[in-house]
Amino acid sequence: MTNETLLIGIDIGWSERQRSCAMAVRDVNRRIEWPPRAKFYGGDGLVCCRFRLSELMAFLQRIQAVPGDYQRTVLVLDGPLGPSGRPTKNRAVDSSFRRGEFRYRMQPADVDSAVGQEYVNATYTVAECFAEIVQPWMGGPTDSKLIIAETNPTVGLALLTQKYAISEIPSRKRPLVPPAAERGERSIRAKSDFYWRVGANLICSSILDSAEIAAERNHENVAGLYCLAVASAISTGSAVSCGDEANGAYIFPSEVHSDWRVDIQQAGVISGHLETLPVPEPVDLHNWFRAIPAFNPTEVDVGTNDQDREGATDCVDVDDNKNCLLLCDNGGVWQQHNNWLDGASGPVKVQCIPTQLVLELKRASEDGHWTVAPTALTVARRHGFSQSHLSREHSIAIAIEILDLSL
Repeated sequence: MTNETLLIGIDIGWSERQRSCAMAVRDVNRRIEWPPRAKFYGGDGLVCCRFRLSELMAFLQRIQAVPGDYQRTVLVLDGPLGPSGRPTKNRAVDSSFRRGEFRYRMQPADVDSAVGQEYVNATYTVAECFAEIVQPWMGGPTDSKLIIAETNPTVGLALLTQKYAISEIPSRKRPLVPPAAERGERSIRAKSDFYWRVGANLICSSILDSAEIAAERNHENVAGLYCLAVASAISTGSAVSCGDEANGAYIFPSEVHSDWRVDIQQAGVISGHLETLPVPEPVDLHNWFRAIPAFNPTEVDVGTNDQDREGATDCVDVDDNKNCLLLCDNGGVWQQHNNWLDGASGPVKVQCIPTQLVLELKRASEDGHWTVAPTALTVARRHGFSQSHLSREHSIAIAIEILDLSL
């Protein structure tokens, strides 16, 4: 046995259509044998890999002896944990980060909905691979053989960046695409990916002492790596817990952007001491482009403003099968702007939610170009697009449900 700590961060998902779980690990002894698709970040045992939930469970069974080779294991999950068992009711910590300045900038999911309970069950399915009785850590001593804690990547990554105007933040209906000149950039519709891209990635790479992770762009991998950064903060005694000891808590690194200090204190700090990050240069968003949302013919305007509808939609970030098709080229669909196509071999079938139109996508080239039937321009026009052609400046985002995605 060594005197090292095994650090694990897991982004929880439950889709069997997509690999919606991500497990990030710092395994300095290199005891874990990973699938070929795993990504390695440097030579210090820092690895991340995506799984379907069933694949993750089988993988955890295979490596169950590894924690025994370490003096301590710190496991951080992106999933709801209760101090007295599985939570069944909405928790104060979730609602705290939906109010005031947090509102529309982050949207923790409810626990008591059907989707929320599926999320809870998936979380405990994973957590119980490590402990028969899951007792979440909410602060205090860190000398236990096993520490299991909860975090929320969307909230935590937001706290590492400045308080951006709500109109500048992307959403499912209004994806935001970084400058094309920056290689590897994709359309962003998840708020967590936005915060990662505008600076939180650099802070997490510093916490994990790995410059390579800053270039990560996959949504699940980003969440898994953030969970791992929180695990590292716990292990070094530089974490804070926020919430309510009677109902649940989020754990974050103790350093936060100065814009958020007062808001976090109002949400409730259970333990740890907040510290202020050095203020980085703000990212200029003027040369990013935003797709217009598709017109939904079934939507009735009852006088609710767009931000209220937007916030309600984004609350359910855990719905794995709902995605966004971004069209910005008459010639077809680009994978770099539709990262739900990552790893797909095709053909792919999706259904446009506003019109129920079913589309078939086929891979056209190895550089990430897909054809779509009907044509991209036809699809766009059926959803309210009025320009003569699709481009970066004139693009459209359509909510879709994946019907068939072969990986």
